[in-house]
Order: sequence, then C-alpha cells, then structure tokens
Amino acid sequence: MNQIIHSEYSKFASYIETLPHRFEQGEGEVLHCGRNEVRRFRYQDMSFVVKRFKNVNFIQQWAYTFFCKTKAERAYLYAAELRERGIDTPHEVAYFEQKRCGLFLTGYFVCLHCTSPTAFSMLEMADEFNEALAADLSAFIVAMHQKGILFGDLNLGNFLYKQEADGHYSFVMVDTNRSRFCKGVPSLHQRLKNLRTLTHRRNLFRFMMEEYARVFGETSSTFVDDAFRMLENFEKKRKFQHKLKDFFKNRKK
Repeated sequence: MNQIIHSEYSKFASYIETLPHRFEQGEGEVLHCGRNEVRRFRYQDMSFVVKRFKNVNFIQQWAYTFFCKTKAERAYLYAAELRERGIDTPHEVAYFEQKRCGLFLTGYFVCLHCTSPTAFSMLEMADEFNEALAADLSAFIVAMHQKGILFGDLNLGNFLYKQEADGHYSFVMVDTNRSRFCKGVPSLHQRLKNLRTLTHRRNLFRFMMEEYARVFGETSSTFVDDAFRMLENFEKKRKFQHKLKDFFKNRKK
C-alpha cells in the first residue's frame, strides 16, 4: 500500500498508518455511509476523519495506476491548494492507495475533524431558510470563483459554517477531490455550470443567485435566468440518466 503522511503529523505516524486496517476492521465512528464511507478516529488529543473511496472498476484501475491521480491523492493535494488560495478546509493528514496485482483498488484520505455543522439543514431542510447564512454563503462562493476555484461538488452538505462575533458566517469546505483550479476568474459559463448543483430548492436557489449576482457585479435578472436555465437542463439530464439506469436494471431481472 502506498502512503503519504504529512510532516506536521509525523509524530502520530505509527497510529496513522494503521487507520486503513482499523477502518476495514469496523473501528471508528461512522459519519457517512454511502458510495464512499467516512469514519472518525480519536487518538490521544487528536480527532482524525478517514474517507474510504469506493472500489474502482477495471478500466479505472488502469487509469488511476498509470495515467491520473487517485481521488485520495487529489483530496490531499487540493486541500493544501485551497488553503493556499485563502479557502479554509480541514488540514490534510495522509492518504493511502491500496493495490492488488499491481493495480490500484481503493484509496483512503485522512484529514483533521471539523466540528462545525453543514449548511444543508439550515438552508435546504428548514421551512424558512436562514437568509443571512444564504447571503454569506453566496458571497463566499463568489470569493472562491474570484480566486480561480471551481469546487467540484458544490452542494450545501459540503459547506461547514460557523457564526462569528459580528454575526456573519465563515465557512470550511470538505470533499475537495473534484475541485478545479484556474489561473484567473472562471468564465461566466464555467461559473453557472458550477452553481447548478448547489440546491434544487427553487426559492433558495433564486435568493442565492440574486445575492451572487449582486456581490459579483453581474446583471441580476439575466444572471438568474441563465442560472435557472442551467439548473433545469442539469435536472433533465439527471432524470434521463436515472430512467436509463432503471431501464437496464429491469432488463437484467
């Protein structure tokens, strides 16, 4: 198994390098269980989060072995890049790449644990969403785009928030491995495409797009119309993909 442990956490190396094995033995507190699984491990006064990515198929095995960085490595590298550009994210601790017969099988990414809650419950689930939080989050996304960052999985569950003494909110980003970094500000089309996955809640999406346009300096009505068009096209595409997937599933039965 390939492994990289950040020098700042080298004194915990003997424990950190056991985390993949501990994970597979069912140790740790489960934080998320889906396509990928996330667990928290406590050691001395430290709290580590370990994300295990799902096993890849044969074609992906070859791609990740010979041609491109694994999700675990990207998560590790991109966390540092985000902080370098002024966007807070839990500090990277380590990553591991498990191989079988010389080919990549799965990866583990380790970072520090952040106790802040996600914006999802306050914005997506609440009967009346928190407008102050939504406005500050919109401004934060503008700042990300102005810093040349297109966050790969832009959804409310990946924004952790904290209310500061002045009443405004600060944010920490998680799930970094699909981010893209530009030399300058991304184009309007790139930014609209990035924003389309933010939320499917229509009144929240409109509010945040209006705030985004105001902060960025876009023409509000035109920008919001274009954002909704991008969202609706995205939803139609996803709906078609799900129907196609269900069709082939039923054919196999």
